[in-house]
Amino acid sequence: MRTRRRGRVSIGRHRQRWHVGRRRRAGLVGALLAVAACSSTAPSSSPTTSVLAPITTPAAASTTAAASVGSTSPSTTATAASDAPTSAAPDTGPATTATGLPTTCAWHGPTDGGVVTFVSGGNLYELAADGSASCLTDVRPEETGPIRWSPDATRVLLGGATEAGDFGRRSTGYFAENPDVTWSAPTGKALIAPSVQNGSLVWRSSTNSADRLDVSFLTDTTAAAYHPAGKAIAAIGTDANGSVGLYIATNRGKSPKQLTFAEDSTDAALTELAFGADGTTIDFLHQHGTSYHLHQLVIAGIQLSDVADEAGAADLLVASTTVNGSVAWRRTLDGATTVRATFAGGAIETFPGGAPTSSVEPVGWLGDRLVVLEHSGPDPASAGTLWAWSSGSATPQLVATGAERAAVRIPRGGYLELPTDITQQAVG
Repeated sequence: MRTRRRGRVSIGRHRQRWHVGRRRRAGLVGALLAVAACSSTAPSSSPTTSVLAPITTPAAASTTAAASVGSTSPSTTATAASDAPTSAAPDTGPATTATGLPTTCAWHGPTDGGVVTFVSGGNLYELAADGSASCLTDVRPEETGPIRWSPDATRVLLGGATEAGDFGRRSTGYFAENPDVTWSAPTGKALIAPSVQNGSLVWRSSTNSADRLDVSFLTDTTAAAYHPAGKAIAAIGTDANGSVGLYIATNRGKSPKQLTFAEDSTDAALTELAFGADGTTIDFLHQHGTSYHLHQLVIAGIQLSDVADEAGAADLLVASTTVNGSVAWRRTLDGATTVRATFAGGAIETFPGGAPTSSVEPVGWLGDRLVVLEHSGPDPASAGTLWAWSSGSATPQLVATGAERAAVRIPRGGYLELPTDITQQAVG
């Protein structure tokens, strides 16, 4: 099971509210949870079963100038779902051949069950579960950065500066080089991002970029995310007292409360965060010198779990928006990258594919499967291969080749409101 522990209560300014050894109730005042050096114990709960149809190999292949699918000779050698390699070959699925991907683009709404989307050759393509491919819109050279779908899957960010949908495209008001622009919840009526200039947290309407607010509640914001219900924002960064931690505030940046803090901020940093599918947990990465820990915080009761302890660097944290406990990240160790994940709160698994010289990254969750993008070399901008990976499988399924960037297009699942009160058992 995951190592679950209660954090130490910071008595300080809440001295009269908290009493050692007794359970007290407070609103989001919550006790401060110390994020110290911690150990990792692999969880053991069983993954859930998805009702989604399996991804089939799309009926679209092309020349080297565009994406192809169903290749019978992928440039990878799969490994088992651990750090020990094996010689298992990837599952390429029922390969079919066509003359190329569609060249005419037409926007359409989201599909039940979710789909994989990717950029190739200057277009954004969608691969349906039945294997059909369609072009949604063109992608211009200046539209760099992550592809991110709105929570209702009706609109997409083409990097930080451009939003696209059935209206065409419009400017977000953010810089293209800002990689941290994210959607509001539950439908994406707004966008938020830390400023690349000064670390403030900037809110903008997603329909009118001139409608702008500073919703900062930290001196320097590293990353921020809306709670799925849309009434609160969680952020990691540094407060006015120099404390590095995880905080939560209203969706206008009011009434901020500190949920966690790093005991030694001189040699530690919180780098990324993501809410769990139903909004009851927050996953976040914590850097300790040259190693990284993945923590999960249960908001009700302020309970902290150690999910993973990585000797190397960890980044690109991706939590499922439909299945609780499914979270993935990229690990970089001695120059080599791999994808690690827990499926529905199960034990940590390692992506069973990728050549030693390739670069891999988690793309997103499609029900109980993780979509992974593999680049054949160290250049993350080069065209790569998309795989669908299921828990316990040593043979990930080939989805497409020629993908430069990718994202899963799936409406967010159900969620719970934040608790009115947070209870905390103080350390006795």
